[in-house]
Amino acid sequence: MTFFLLVIALITYPMLQSYKAGGAISENVSTKYGEYSISNLGYSSVQCSVNNVGMESMTLTCPYGTITKFVESGVGINGANSELKDACLVTDGENSECTANLDMTQVTQTFDDYCVGQESCYFNFKDSAINYWSATPGENCTHQSFMFMQYECAPSEAQLSSKYQTIALATATIMLVAFLFTLVVYYL
Repeated sequence: MTFFLLVIALITYPMLQSYKAGGAISENVSTKYGEYSISNLGYSSVQCSVNNVGMESMTLTCPYGTITKFVESGVGINGANSELKDACLVTDGENSECTANLDMTQVTQTFDDYCVGQESCYFNFKDSAINYWSATPGENCTHQSFMFMQYECAPSEAQLSSKYQTIALATATIMLVAFLFTLVVYYL
């Protein structure tokens, strides 16, 4: 039986090393066994950046993969008097008044030009995205308001292809181990 366990360890070693090579879990969040798990192969995520409108810009960053698109109803402005300054979704009552001051055509164009396909981007919304002077904002919509962007991050096609190959290897390895285990149990 000890010999069988050594054989299993040798068979699964390449699979664990391919998980470790994935690189999706950064060193500062890695756990003792995290880098040897399937989660280290990569993942998709939704991120949200919030910044004070007076700052006139924000940095959008993906922990893994690249920026693909922003979430529907995920771009807006939370009013200065709002209790939910870090809310990241446009709602009918809470932040629709200030969000109406956004030029969504310009936001979409700027986002597509500078952010899509990037791991990180600097989104400047000064002048182009916020029509403070052409609109008549209420006292809730000031430079003390908070702009938010909720966006999706996804692995590149090359990363996905590598992930699929690694998962296929893992599946074949697990099936081989199960078959060998069945044989050992049967003949013991």
